[in-house]
Amino acid sequence: MNTISRKISGSLSVTISKQAAERLDSYKPKGCPHSNYTLLDLLRDFIQAYNWKIDRGHTISLSDFIRLLQAENYAHAVVYGNDMMRIIEEA
Repeated sequence: MNTISRKISGSLSVTISKQAAERLDSYKPKGCPHSNYTLLDLLRDFIQAYNWKIDRGHTISLSDFIRLLQAENYAHAVVYGNDMMRIIEEA
C-alpha cells in the first residue's frame, strides 16, 4: 500500500492507506496562504504534476516518489517532503 503504479497503457493508480490519508489531511503546511490546504492536497498536486516521472509498467512507493522530487530540488518537496514521508511511513 502507499504506492503509485503506472500501467503499460499509461494509466495511473495510487493507493494510500486510510490512516495515512487521514493524517496527511490533518496537517496544514506552514505559511500556506490557502486556509483549507493540507499535506494530502500537496501530495495530490505532486502526483498530478509529476506522475510522468514514473516509467510505464513500474510501481514505486509514495515515499520514493517524494524522494525523487526532493532529489530534483522541487522546493515544496524539499520543504514538506520529510514530514509527508514520516506521516506516510508511520501510518
